[in-house]
Amino acid sequence: MRKTALALVILTFLSVACVSGSDKYSVRDIGFVDVESSPYRILMVAKDPLAANFKLQEAHRRKEIEHTNVTLRVFAADSKEFTQEFPQLKLAPNLTEPLYWIVAPEKKTPISILEPGRSIPELLKSPLRETLFEKVMHGLCVVVLLESKDKAANESARARAENVILRINEVRHKFYKADGENIELVSLTDGERKQERWTLWALGEKEESADAPKIAVLYGKLRRAGPMFEGIDWDETNLFARIALLAQEWDGDARKLVAGAALPYVWTDWPGNHEIALRFNPVKEKDKIKAILDQPPVQAPKERKLKYEDWSDPPDPHIGHRIPQPDPQPAAPEFTPPRMSSTEVGVAFLVVGLLGWFALGLSVWRLEQTRPVPRQPA
Repeated sequence: MRKTALALVILTFLSVACVSGSDKYSVRDIGFVDVESSPYRILMVAKDPLAANFKLQEAHRRKEIEHTNVTLRVFAADSKEFTQEFPQLKLAPNLTEPLYWIVAPEKKTPISILEPGRSIPELLKSPLRETLFEKVMHGLCVVVLLESKDKAANESARARAENVILRINEVRHKFYKADGENIELVSLTDGERKQERWTLWALGEKEESADAPKIAVLYGKLRRAGPMFEGIDWDETNLFARIALLAQEWDGDARKLVAGAALPYVWTDWPGNHEIALRFNPVKEKDKIKAILDQPPVQAPKERKLKYEDWSDPPDPHIGHRIPQPDPQPAAPEFTPPRMSSTEVGVAFLVVGLLGWFALGLSVWRLEQTRPVPRQPA
């Protein structure tokens, strides 16, 4: 009886330990849940929102943005709510067709006019974001270089970012949770800015060429981890710390360091199997993660390891203090017989043949000389 009770106690303890361990999430894990991520908002304004043709357009727009981080808000042209919330948007007095605007989660990003037939597909997808989707799904994060018209500054920013990425990839196997593929640098060239205008807009950037390059760190559902690094004078240790934090256990102190809006995306279009790539299901575990995020801020957060030196191996104390050894004596060179050309080989065979014939003739002559002469009969 006592053994059974003891076994039950041990099993209970182990199950509790497993559950508590499984409820721990990294900062990157949290980035795949939309609990604290504000969506983009499409504003649709019409003279009569209840008209049949308008309702059809509204249904079509809602279908287009299904499974995305974009929502649709509908207003009547004479709505006081619209004029109070968006006083900077002016409407024509005789509105015949619906008007559309897109509002970003961050207030500093300007509201942009939207052309539904052309703009919504471009808003949700782009060649660059297709690449970024793959990187954040199978790696800790992705580092993005927004190139400028200054080629020398672009190369300098690239070299500095690649140096940080090299160090991260060197020690990331020691992080709390950073399995998957190596972190990579993805570049948006100055000539590609036009086709990526909505990506740039979501990052708070203009479509026109920039004077200085910028570096962004994206993770989770394409969330930006904190502000971008501008120019070439930023501190590499800060970029290392930003990336290293994503691989550490979530705590309230991380929120302000990696807070940033996500780029527009279509979640169902992401390549690969989400659950296999992430090693957890963000939809099924959303409530658990929400409970963690709802916890009050940590009063005394533990000190985090955010420097390269915190993870790299200490230098070997014997290096640089080696006892000098006498230089080894050079080994005697091996004798290599000289090689003969085909002509030389032919001449040698000829000489050997002639000597052979001469020796044979000499032997025959000596044999003739030593042979006794037969006597003549009397």
